[in-house]
Amino acid sequence: MMLEAWKADISRIAFEKDQLYDEMSGLRDAAKEADAVTRNVKRVMQAEQPQRGHVKRRDMEL
Repeated sequence: MMLEAWKADISRIAFEKDQLYDEMSGLRDAAKEADAVTRNVKRVMQAEQPQRGHVKRRDMEL
C-alpha cells in the first residue's frame, strides 16, 4: 500500500516539475527578448546622444 502511495507522489511531483520547467523555460526566453530590446534601445539612445549634443552646442554659440 505504501509503495503505491509513493509511486503516486513521484508521478505527481514529476508532473509538477515538468510544468515548472516549462514555465521557467518560457520566462527565460522572455528575459532574453527583454534583454535584446533593452540593448537595442540603449544602442539607439547612444546613437542619438551626439546629435542632441550638437544641437545644444549650436544653440549655445548663437
